[in-house]
Amino acid sequence: MNDLKKPQYASVEYPFPLEEEPVVFCPVCGTPTFDFEDGGNMVINPCQCLAFVFLGRPPEFIYQSKGFKLRTSEKDLKGLTAKEMKSFIESLGYDNKFLTLEVTYGDYEDDPDWYTDIYGFDYGTYC
Repeated sequence: MNDLKKPQYASVEYPFPLEEEPVVFCPVCGTPTFDFEDGGNMVINPCQCLAFVFLGRPPEFIYQSKGFKLRTSEKDLKGLTAKEMKSFIESLGYDNKFLTLEVTYGDYEDDPDWYTDIYGFDYGTYC
């Protein structure tokens, strides 16, 4: 596949330890993917570009746009891991107007723990 026609994939690793979970913003419109309710609970805040949010612990999609659900309706999403995400996104037929942002961060509670969350942005939807 021509690189100019492939979905784009970027990885960011935060310094260890990180005190709070990172909040990712849409690189086009600047909308935060999560908001905070009273009491500090995070709730999803999708802009038009946000296609999905995949948390690595446990590995699962916590948000999917209608367009993403249509593209994945014939796919088995159970058991999908962060390591498989790049090839999985490429298999869905997105072009270079799609950005997958892989965010890795860690903290100390009892032991050092690392987490990888993955965000998909579909700029073909004109955020």
